[in-house]
Amino acid sequence: MDSERCFTIDFDEWSSLARQDPKGFEARRRATLDSFIKAQPAGRRQRLRCLQWRVDRIRQSSSTPLLACQRLSQLMWDAFVGPTGLMQILARPYPPARDTQQALHSAKILPFRRPIR
Repeated sequence: MDSERCFTIDFDEWSSLARQDPKGFEARRRATLDSFIKAQPAGRRQRLRCLQWRVDRIRQSSSTPLLACQRLSQLMWDAFVGPTGLMQILARPYPPARDTQQALHSAKILPFRRPIR
């Protein structure tokens, strides 16, 4: 499966499956997630697996689906505005690239002649 495949979810179909066959829903959910992760570049797969493991543990340890939803929402907000979140990273001064730093320490000096008056 290539990484450009668009994963679409038909909410009504998934909702109906969850009501009629919870085990089938769970198996399909797992297969869809695994398929999505496998379609990602190799460098991202391990991080996605770890994130999915964390999501699964939150869902498993929550007493109700609503509580799981609230905890997952908090997880997302923390990733966005928390101490190591996206907003904090974007607010930091961006360090120059290594090539730029090296260029700051070595440069070709151009000779300038005085203008003739």
